[in-house]
Amino acid sequence: SAGAEGVAAFVVSHGAFQYTQELNLDPSVNPDPSDPAWGMTRASSREEGWHDFSSEVGAGTWVSEAALWVEWTHTGRIESITESRVVEIDAEKWFRALHHPTFKAIAAEYAVQFHKRVVSAKPPLASYPSDLAVPRTDYCELVCAMSPAVQVQIG
Repeated sequence: SAGAEGVAAFVVSHGAFQYTQELNLDPSVNPDPSDPAWGMTRASSREEGWHDFSSEVGAGTWVSEAALWVEWTHTGRIESITESRVVEIDAEKWFRALHHPTFKAIAAEYAVQFHKRVVSAKPPLASYPSDLAVPRTDYCELVCAMSPAVQVQIG
């Protein structure tokens, strides 16, 4: 749920979920909800300025991938809307499982590049990061930003 520490990433393997994020629509606080990068539609409103935005999440979707690469706090909540299954990837166990120094070096550099994008993701140039998306964290973009030595190791 929103505000909880993110210690794992999840991949939806079957079914569907509803992801809901509470946003203050003050442009100085949160991005424009009509930004296509959000892919969300307004569901309801509570007090003035605050709205819930929801998005259906299906098979193959990563949720909270950022928890693998940075200290992460969940930005919304997710609930199953059909019979569903997820694969959980515990961030600490995953990183400890990288025994080979080359794999650790690649993962560490990937995390550095991912972190740069998390802290720079804000309007007007990008949407704020969420459990569903962190702007400009496509695999190719991250690898292209890595040092040439690490790029050679990746191949």
